[in-house]
Amino acid sequence: MSELKQCQCDYPANIHTEAAEDYSELYYVECSSCYMRTGGKKNKEDAVREWNNRVIEDALLAEIDQLKHAIANLQQQLYFKNLPAVGVEG
Repeated sequence: MSELKQCQCDYPANIHTEAAEDYSELYYVECSSCYMRTGGKKNKEDAVREWNNRVIEDALLAEIDQLKHAIANLQQQLYFKNLPAVGVEG
């Protein structure tokens, strides 16, 4: 089984079980601090895989946010570059 990664809040996560409607066990991973958790899975490996992939999703969302800010900055630069000079006679 893969190693369980820490939560993005930098606290450890743990594997837990809960009873499903059919009385079988479902596994989920939950952060011990912020209580972020996965959905219930039929086996530990799937719960760990979902948890560890979530970290990748968070990194991608952070990168998207950085790119949005870069685009906004470039749009602002283009806007001010194309403004006519005020009070300058040519």
